[in-house]
Amino acid sequence: MEDMLSDIKTSFDLFKAAIDLFRSSKDLLPNSAEKLTAEKSIDEAEKIAKIAEAKLAQAFGFQVCPKEWPPVIMLATEVHGNVDLYQCPSCGTRYANHGKRNNRVNLREYVLEKDILLQEPHE
Repeated sequence: MEDMLSDIKTSFDLFKAAIDLFRSSKDLLPNSAEKLTAEKSIDEAEKIAKIAEAKLAQAFGFQVCPKEWPPVIMLATEVHGNVDLYQCPSCGTRYANHGKRNNRVNLREYVLEKDILLQEPHE
């Protein structure tokens, strides 16, 4: 599984490198309608790549920030029992996720005490 994740990460890194190459090549073009079109196309490709990366991360169980678009993969910061705490590296939003085993009342009290958002479990 770790090799597969590494291969997927490498694929995304290569795709991002290709976008960067197109972006730097576009900068060599004179100011024109074609340059504007190239900029818009590159921006759209970059947005699509970020969405694909976030969707894949979600498929592997990672959390994405509910406030960012395109989605940003959140970083796990703490674990308290069955409560996982995450933070968005982009906007700083803190977020709690819990498994189906948790007592929702206790989790809600914990979330309110820590002033973090609560993600409802996916059914």
